[in-house]
Amino acid sequence: MTESERWRQWLDNATVPAPASDTRRRPPRRPTTSTTTPAGRTRRGLGRRVLVGGVAAIAVITAVGVGVGLSHRSGGTGSTGRPYTIVTTTAAAPGPTTVASTTVAPSFCTPGRIGAAVVSNTGGDRATGEGAIAEYEYRYFARRDPAAVMEITDGGPGVPGPAQVADGIASIPATAPWCVSTTPAGDNRFETAVRYQPAPSAAPVSWLMVITVAPGDGGYRVVRIEDKPA
Repeated sequence: MTESERWRQWLDNATVPAPASDTRRRPPRRPTTSTTTPAGRTRRGLGRRVLVGGVAAIAVITAVGVGVGLSHRSGGTGSTGRPYTIVTTTAAAPGPTTVASTTVAPSFCTPGRIGAAVVSNTGGDRATGEGAIAEYEYRYFARRDPAAVMEITDGGPGVPGPAQVADGIASIPATAPWCVSTTPAGDNRFETAVRYQPAPSAAPVSWLMVITVAPGDGGYRVVRIEDKPA
């Protein structure tokens, strides 16, 4: 066995005597009785393990230190020390301006003549039966004057009296749009449809009547108002 092999065997096994050359390189070994006991083997094996373990521990500590250093390394993004760029979300750019609709709602009333019917919300003259009825409704809805309404009637039992007219006017909002249409029904009688809208979100209210007129001083007057079944 060569000296190198004897040294290798001694390193691997604490019970093997060291080669003779060992006496020239290190102090004399302890007596054989102490180095061959189990305690001696344990101390020598422990020393080697402590040496190896210490080296390994140093390697682990070094690796951890490197890792910590990397995790705290500045990314060059300013004083935040973050190794990455913070992405911020910006508000979306406004879209094209929406053009408001120019559609105009149809008028509640369009005065004029439709076939035989006359439509009005501006009053009329008493030269005709239709004109007298249109003026009566105008004074009722637009002027809201009970006395002026009564001037278009003969004041007889066939028409509402001043108190009833006043109550009716008071029950209708002053801003309510209104419209009246009259259609000849023979013998100075006219089928009359009156409608108004009490509020913008409310459904229109309609009155269907047969109104009779008669000539008199200053033109036609309203002499009778009858309800007409729908």
